[in-house]
Amino acid sequence: MLNGWKMGNSVLGVDLQLREFTLEDAGRVRELVDDPSVSRWTSNIPYPYSRQNAIDWITATSSDPDKHPFAVIAGEELLACVSYWREGEDIEIGYWVGRDYWGQGVGTRALKLMLERDDFPQDCRVVARVKVGNERSEGVLQKCGFEFTEDCLCPQGDDVVDARLFVLTKS
Repeated sequence: MLNGWKMGNSVLGVDLQLREFTLEDAGRVRELVDDPSVSRWTSNIPYPYSRQNAIDWITATSSDPDKHPFAVIAGEELLACVSYWREGEDIEIGYWVGRDYWGQGVGTRALKLMLERDDFPQDCRVVARVKVGNERSEGVLQKCGFEFTEDCLCPQGDDVVDARLFVLTKS
């Protein structure tokens, strides 16, 4: 497992890359998100999380042209996920980072890489909803040019929870 984060976009000197998920990633996805510390901050990852959950998610998102999840890779190792999808007239972004990589800049660099992609939509507002209390995620967004605009609600399973809406204001 990779540990340690260096300046720029490298973990132990290895550049971070974004790629599409494959079914071969299912075991690693399960390993990273089957953690209540990770799933509690997301709107759609249940806990516990099985390998079958990962297979179903990879299969569903790979066949949905409106969803764009990217595996965040250092060397050959999957560390995190960044994604975007259309939400009404907006583009909404989301991400999760395996707990071993928290506080090392992985989320910030991965989000910047996704926003800089040539195929990332440029013609609409880009938003993110962050559950109240998730200061780390708010920090990632602010480092990437997002600003808090208003309190809102965020889906959580069959319920909704208090959240904060951030909007991308600079590239």
